[in-house]
Amino acid sequence: MTREELIELGYQKRTLSVVEDKYVSEIPLPEQQEARELFGHLSGPREVGAFFGVTLDDVRVVGPYGVPITRSGRVVVEPFGDRWLPKVLRDTVTTLGIFGFLREYLLAVTPLLRRAGNDKPFCAHLLARGADWSPGGNGPNYGHWIAEQIPQLRAIEAIQKMTPEKIVLLINHHPAIWQLESLQLLGYDSDSIEHVNSPGVQIGKLVVSSLRAMHSRGMEFDPKARRWAAERLRSSVALRQSKRPVARKVAYFRTQQRTRTVANITDGRKVLRQFGFIEDEDRPSILSEVIEQSKAVEVFLAVTGSNVMRMMYSDRPRFLVEIIAPHYYVRDICFQLAIELGAKYSCVYGLEVPSVSGVPMIWQDLRDYSQINEPIYLPVSELKLALGAISAH
Repeated sequence: MTREELIELGYQKRTLSVVEDKYVSEIPLPEQQEARELFGHLSGPREVGAFFGVTLDDVRVVGPYGVPITRSGRVVVEPFGDRWLPKVLRDTVTTLGIFGFLREYLLAVTPLLRRAGNDKPFCAHLLARGADWSPGGNGPNYGHWIAEQIPQLRAIEAIQKMTPEKIVLLINHHPAIWQLESLQLLGYDSDSIEHVNSPGVQIGKLVVSSLRAMHSRGMEFDPKARRWAAERLRSSVALRQSKRPVARKVAYFRTQQRTRTVANITDGRKVLRQFGFIEDEDRPSILSEVIEQSKAVEVFLAVTGSNVMRMMYSDRPRFLVEIIAPHYYVRDICFQLAIELGAKYSCVYGLEVPSVSGVPMIWQDLRDYSQINEPIYLPVSELKLALGAISAH
């Protein structure tokens, strides 16, 4: 069931709730020449579809991603998007086995095979889409959760206001700490959250909210959806007095990560000090502290990755300088996110690390060693030019 079919069904059944009508937003032409060459073709007016929620009756949620299958046997695409659906179905069949999946499908379309009643009366689909639930996978992804699932709460909360029945959020089994904390910050207690921990769950009424997919290429542009989520998260954390100095220019070098590490980080740090940047230690921290520490930041410098999402916690994001990993040049996710949040974007092309006999001159965990995750050699002269242009504003 496509997005258009879902909206039409909700309209016919009178269970469609539109929280933001379609609108047109403008993507400006980047000022920096390098950014213009990469993403100038994206500039111009962009039509953004309506943001909505639809309540579906008698739906079975199947597998680790919670694939919704209707009584008529239709798979609802919206929680995953067209591009992600094949992976979702493949991982679901791998996890359940072909016969396990067929059993759940038959239970979805044949009420006589089920036990009486529903497992859950009224729920909303909020399982992490940007995740790897394949056997041995890495689980949920922080950036996708913050930028995709948190905006979905807008439609879910609008529908909750219109019904006296309590809507329970369906989330993935084994949630990350930051998933639970984000929901707690937004006012959801443990009674409002249900972890999907079985091959299939029968839901009496299921709310499916708009997905604004954060694909690294061709993400779904929606400034209003992302800014709503950003404001909800920021407003959930009060700014407290802290001994930590207030930083307005912050760099994130992935020093605690296994991938896309910066080989010549000492050279980069020298440049940052010249331009008044503070380097964030990039260590795991509770989400409320991350939000608090990011509120005053106006200029973000980051290697391509989920740290760019910290812009959503800033009260006034003005600039993003992205250090783009080799083989990542055509991915526009950070550019579009910056524009959504009202920031100007510029970039520095990371280079491949010099090697000896084909071996990069920097250690990196080989378990996640692919072209887009290669270590980066940071061109210092280009970094100076990018930061100098920002300082001129």
